[in-house]
Amino acid sequence: MNQSTAASIQYVQDMQPLRTLVLLEDLQPSQVGVIESAIGACRVDARLYQKPTDLLRELSAKGANVVVMSAESVKAAEVCAAVRRLVGKQVVILGITRQVEGVAFSEFVGWGGDDLIQVDSKRALCARFRTIRTDLIEAGVTRTIPQPREDGRFLVVAPEKSEVAASVSVIEQAGNHAVVVNTLEDAATRLAVGRDIRLVIDARMPGALDFVDGALTQDSCAGVVLACLPQQLGQLTKRYEQSSNRLIVLDCFSSADAVVLAANQLKAQPTNRRTTQRLLFSTLVCFREAGGDSDQVGYTYNVSAGGIYVRTTAMPASEKVWIEIVPPGSMQRVRLEGRVAWRTPVTRAESSPFPVGIGIEITDGSKRSLAAWQEGYRALQSKLDVASQRQPRWSPSMELVREAAQSLPAELDPACRPTVRPPTANRRQEIWCSMTSGPSAAYLAGQAMTLQQTPQIAAIDASPPLRSSRPST
Repeated sequence: MNQSTAASIQYVQDMQPLRTLVLLEDLQPSQVGVIESAIGACRVDARLYQKPTDLLRELSAKGANVVVMSAESVKAAEVCAAVRRLVGKQVVILGITRQVEGVAFSEFVGWGGDDLIQVDSKRALCARFRTIRTDLIEAGVTRTIPQPREDGRFLVVAPEKSEVAASVSVIEQAGNHAVVVNTLEDAATRLAVGRDIRLVIDARMPGALDFVDGALTQDSCAGVVLACLPQQLGQLTKRYEQSSNRLIVLDCFSSADAVVLAANQLKAQPTNRRTTQRLLFSTLVCFREAGGDSDQVGYTYNVSAGGIYVRTTAMPASEKVWIEIVPPGSMQRVRLEGRVAWRTPVTRAESSPFPVGIGIEITDGSKRSLAAWQEGYRALQSKLDVASQRQPRWSPSMELVREAAQSLPAELDPACRPTVRPPTANRRQEIWCSMTSGPSAAYLAGQAMTLQQTPQIAAIDASPPLRSSRPST
């Protein structure tokens, strides 16, 4: 045995086991075999559970670093929501699926998952185990125990059956408090008594723009996500250009998880030093270390003219990477070369505006590939340059606000958890997003139950199954 091999073995032996909880429900025996093989290869301290309730009780009592589950389970959305309610971002949720594709990835991260892996890829699962362990070691963490946390607070102002209102379920499943109201009067009242609130508002409501103008002047408003018709993006972006560090304009037909991404983007904007604007764009991307022989699959979070942020828990060991991706508005893949400029580890703070992943600076590529990427980025950006008509004006009476505030409980206070009215059952449709490469079914998680405390865990087994919008393969 040479010195290098002996050192590697000693390093592995000295590392703390990675505590992992595996939900066996809806996993085939062959799939479980792949997971067990990866567990053995990476020295993972794994616990296997047949029922979600047993897994969640163990997570609540002893904590964990990773949760592995089937992304195709009828209860996947509910389990993701329960995990996020219990421990927030402190645990990495890995989904197993028969085939990794765009809609499936969007759906799973919309439920609160971190990464999606093809079921027969032991290599991909091992890469993620190793990355997670490395991040934990570097952060000096050996086990994640649930800790009290300060959640984000959202006030969603939209008609009951609108696309914007459908985002409430995804906001909650991402670990945030949310209140939905249908009138601007109610919104003004709640904003007056709350604090540190991120406002999500449907610009199609009469008087919405004047309400936003007033909200931006209030200390209780931490930022605004303004959802409008696609043809209004240009005008509203220009209108709020001076408030761009506190407001993001979003296509109201975007997927439901795009609202959460936009809110995260809003938090990150004050430190944005890019020469080109970051645009939300979701599509699969294949990447590998330069000179490597196998790809990892990630999902883009946002893009700029000179870079890409990729959601992944498989961090490249080297700085130089090769990328294969379909640019916005294109049907053909391009191959680019990039440099990993920064990373967001699994040990990120609860307040981190970014999901786990890597920011890649595009450094090289063929002339045709670079031109295709720039053209796709400009096409995506051009959607912000379309003019539109102005909305009717409306301004709430301050006297009305003060009177209502006196009798309204502080529902947005962290000590109180507001109740959100669930969306209409069986409302199934696909929303095409101008900021993504295709339809997303993430908002279908609206039927998922959000468990707020451990005694409610048993409700998962009794709940009616959710049906994914993805066809069976």
